[in-house]
Amino acid sequence: MSPEFIEVAIRESLKVPARVWRAAFAGMFEDDFAHELARISAPTLIVWGARDAFCPQAHQLALKTAISRARLTVYSDAGHAVHWDEPSRFAADLAGFVRSLEELPARPISESRPTAS
Repeated sequence: MSPEFIEVAIRESLKVPARVWRAAFAGMFEDDFAHELARISAPTLIVWGARDAFCPQAHQLALKTAISRARLTVYSDAGHAVHWDEPSRFAADLAGFVRSLEELPARPISESRPTAS
């Protein structure tokens, strides 16, 4: 990632008032949807940078365990913004994941939607 790009990202982020940032981050922790993860039946790609200072590896492993059809891809030299740190690899991995979906057998709609309990 170029220093110029980082400067633009910082400059644009500084335009947002601190109260908005605080409210946004506070909102992320208000709801806990962990109990809903097992209901996800769609193939899911989890991408994580091993140098992520915000989201620990334990959280990624918990997601992979809870979502039955999840695949975890770890970028050992990337941080929280994997798509910025390694854009070419990220694009290739994402494209490969999408291609792999084309190889899956089609599932009837009734099987792919959660049933009411």
